[in-house]
Amino acid sequence: MKKAVLLLILTKIIIFISLSIAKADSEITDNSILLKGSQISKNNHIVWKIESEHDIDFYTIEFSNDNFNFKKIADITGKESNGNATLYSFMHKNVESGNAYYRVVRYSKTGEISYSETIVIYNNSELLNN
Repeated sequence: MKKAVLLLILTKIIIFISLSIAKADSEITDNSILLKGSQISKNNHIVWKIESEHDIDFYTIEFSNDNFNFKKIADITGKESNGNATLYSFMHKNVESGNAYYRVVRYSKTGEISYSETIVIYNNSELLNN
């Protein structure tokens, strides 16, 4: 009886650890995506650089006001640079004042998904009123 209970507890621990690892792997931060941004009048200019691009289908730019609830704002087709550095940019227009969080999601042709680090742009209301 004690062995059965111990085995059940060990099984539950292993399942919990497996699920935790799977969840952590589902959002892999890709440090090869160098993401930057700046406010230009009422807009936020997002720029990212890819050192080497191979088998990339497209990129998605995601936006959030709270750094938790991201929504897609644009899809950009990959350029297939064959090993050369590639620059991409996107202008997020008419952004409200306050914090604006951005990240880029990379989708490969083989189905792999990776995320850039998240950046924040503080939108100054004085610039937005110009």
